[in-house]
Order: sequence, then C-alpha cells, then structure tokens
Amino acid sequence: TLATQKSTLLKEQIKETSSKLDALKKAQKEADNAIKNGTEISADKYRALEREISDTEAKIKTLKSELNTQLNFATTVDILFST
Repeated sequence: TLATQKSTLLKEQIKETSSKLDALKKAQKEADNAIKNGTEISADKYRALEREISDTEAKIKTLKSELNTQLNFATTVDILFST
C-alpha cells in the first residue's frame, strides 16, 4: 500500500540521516582532538560543523515525527477497514 511505501521511505531516510549524523559527530570529535593537540581550526568552519549537526538532529526528529504520524494513520485506516 501507499502507506507502507511511505513508512519504508521514511525509515530509509532516518537511517541515512542518522549515518550522516554519526559521521558529523565523528568529524567533530576529530576536530576537538586536533584543537586539544594544538592544531588551529577556523572558528567559522567549526561553527558550520556545529550548525550542520544541529540541523541534522532536527531533521531526524522531524522524520521520526512524520513516521509516527504515518504509522498512526496506517493503523487507523487498518482498523476502519477491518471492521
């Protein structure tokens, strides 16, 4: 069904976005370690990385909310048409 397809797509998007977030957080840890070891890192680049992490976390939250809504809708439709 269309609802199942949309749920599957949302799950894939959540997985991909979560992988991106993991990579961003890894990059942030590497940057933090570099700073601790005395390497100069542009404040603008570091802030951009922080913004991207924040944006990616927000996107995951939005996708999870959409998936929740989609699953609730699918459940409601199943109940309505099974009676």
